[in-house]
Amino acid sequence: MTGDTQPVRGNRQQGRIAMACIALLSMVLSAIAVAVPARAADNPNIVITDLTLTRTNNQGTGDWPGKLTVGQHARLDFKWDASNADVKAGDSFTIDLGTYFENLEYPKTVPMTVTNNGEQIEIGSCDLTHTQVVCTFSDKVDELKAAGFDAFRGTGVARLRAIKATTSETADITTNNVVSVDLPETGGIGEAVGEAYRIYNFHKWAGGLWSEKGMTWGIDFGTKYVGEKTGTTLDGSSQTIVMTDNLGEGMEFRAGDYLKDWVLYYRGTNGDATMQQTRLTDASGADAATGMGDFDLSVEVNGKTATITATGPFKPDSNYQVTFPVTFSGGKVTRGVIYGNSATLNGTAVQVQDSRYFVESFSITVEMAAGFGGFDITKVVSGTGAASVPAGTEFTVDVSYELPAVASTYENWQAPGTLNADGKTGTAQMKAVVGQKVPFNGTFPKGTKITLSEDPNSETASGLSWDEPVFTVGNSETNTLLIGDQTSTAVTLTNTTAPRGTFVVKKSVTGSAEAVSKEFSFDYSCSDGVAGTLKVKGDGNAVMADKSFALGTTCTVTEDASSAQLAEYSLEVPAPQTVEISDATSPVEVSFANDYKRLSGGFTVAKTVAGDAADLAPASFDFEYACMDAAGKETASGMLTVQNGQSVSVEDIPTGTCTVSEKSAGVDGAQLATKLMVDGEAVDGDTATINVTDGSAVAVAATNTYTRERGSFSVAKKVAGDFTPAAGESFTVNYTCDDVDATSGS
Repeated sequence: MTGDTQPVRGNRQQGRIAMACIALLSMVLSAIAVAVPARAADNPNIVITDLTLTRTNNQGTGDWPGKLTVGQHARLDFKWDASNADVKAGDSFTIDLGTYFENLEYPKTVPMTVTNNGEQIEIGSCDLTHTQVVCTFSDKVDELKAAGFDAFRGTGVARLRAIKATTSETADITTNNVVSVDLPETGGIGEAVGEAYRIYNFHKWAGGLWSEKGMTWGIDFGTKYVGEKTGTTLDGSSQTIVMTDNLGEGMEFRAGDYLKDWVLYYRGTNGDATMQQTRLTDASGADAATGMGDFDLSVEVNGKTATITATGPFKPDSNYQVTFPVTFSGGKVTRGVIYGNSATLNGTAVQVQDSRYFVESFSITVEMAAGFGGFDITKVVSGTGAASVPAGTEFTVDVSYELPAVASTYENWQAPGTLNADGKTGTAQMKAVVGQKVPFNGTFPKGTKITLSEDPNSETASGLSWDEPVFTVGNSETNTLLIGDQTSTAVTLTNTTAPRGTFVVKKSVTGSAEAVSKEFSFDYSCSDGVAGTLKVKGDGNAVMADKSFALGTTCTVTEDASSAQLAEYSLEVPAPQTVEISDATSPVEVSFANDYKRLSGGFTVAKTVAGDAADLAPASFDFEYACMDAAGKETASGMLTVQNGQSVSVEDIPTGTCTVSEKSAGVDGAQLATKLMVDGEAVDGDTATINVTDGSAVAVAATNTYTRERGSFSVAKKVAGDFTPAAGESFTVNYTCDDVDATSGS
């Protein structure tokens, strides 16, 4: 069994079943772990003194009056002194727990230190076995001795469990020159006594660790209370009780093959002297006892919610209990995290909850001279995200102190940290480590007033935000304490995560289908100093920021203009937006809309007709055009009809190239010659290719020259008959033509 457990609230019921209250142990010595050589014989000159046994509660957080009984816990305090033992590497001392006690946690190795100039120096380690504590010195003692150090002494605390009854007033705990230790109170160690019967209502409780991987939770319920709340008559006839259990962060339900570990118990009936612990059935369907009737237990797990259904002949005015295991997320407990769980009695408004944290079972105590004392801080964390805090996370605690008298009054004592000019007040710092009990590294005169404070932002490893810290001394929330005489005042420091939220970025686009799948870049910077970059597609799907922020944080989100550009399109990049993180449950939405405008231009086609056959030309002329972008994709096409002497324009053509050609405009009786010009430049051939740029208006001029088709005829004169013309005599022939010019002649 591992780990020391601490309930979040006091007055925890003690005497629960073993599953609910796993025994835990602690060995406390002035020590820090180092490698040690093979153990040599015990050095008999090492003095072990002031061994005392004190009865404690099962959590080790308080002393209990009265004598011990078997199964209860005790604390063994002692002092050790090797300053006159000529101690060397390999020397050891042993405390044998004897017949009546065992270590709560074994096997385990813990470190051992001494205080030198206000610092803890590691000098060896202590091995905890079933019934022994063996502390062995390392070669560090030889190094310290060579430097003139000889104060090899300290104090220790071991947490034990009573395992055998006795009427003796002493326990046979032995060590150098010690053969017995007085037992608490009188009467020795009594036999185990069953837990006194008490009536259950509806109660949630947290059990102990098992093998670092998980813990046990339980629900106690009484049939009288449940019947009153649900309106069900629980009189021994078969009835059904339904409960819903909700796990907090950092834990997972064990179901499937582990249904056998969900167990229903009968705990007794009103009038019994002590509680019973009779296993009835489990969720796998295996009945353990049928003498009390046929009971069934079923469990339906959905994430962190489990619906527990118990059916059977529940006896009136009786107690029952359901226990079940959970595992820790990540496979291992995070010490110092407050794990929470709640349960609801279905059909009612009854909801109960409990929480628990686990701390390291080992802690260091500082040797305290008479008239001096100290304090220690146990650090725990809770809230959303707390289960993700890395093990061993450190917070810085500021310590202010006010001495009862000026420091020079206390001979051979050096004030920790910085002593102010008045000689009575000063400041120091210490580290509080999540899941550990850390003593202040030094002592103060009895009566010194200590004031503690913490800036939770001194912790940066977790990336979480924290509310104001809460210091607890005893049962009071306070950050001040008075130093006692040769005692270490216990302080619990609780940090709760501040509610955090985040934002999402949505990108929508219009004007370009291509931009929907494009990835856009957004930079953000926040008032807490956090900055980053998000990649968001233009499909309208929200992308969540990769960080979370304390509520009230403002973040400015700016679209990267270069990432927003699209070839052949114009865009007015949206302005940056500033939002406040205001909700811990729903992210703040930041929406950006990009309206892309396709770069475009146009062209104009002008028609001119010339030539002596212009009158033969048609009244209008048809032109075909086809346009494409740089990728060769057609962007526009069509036909224009242009009158002679007029022009027609085509606009909003996407940038690229266009070809313009005139359809055949030939006529009978004339020859046609077409000449194309683009912006005054002659074009070879009968097709003009133009470049359309943004805002362009290219001028295409088409001139059709019609030249009339012409022919000729000849007249040959032949004279026949009696007339013979004289040589050179001519004849006149008149002709008239029906062409458009009514040509005539002779």
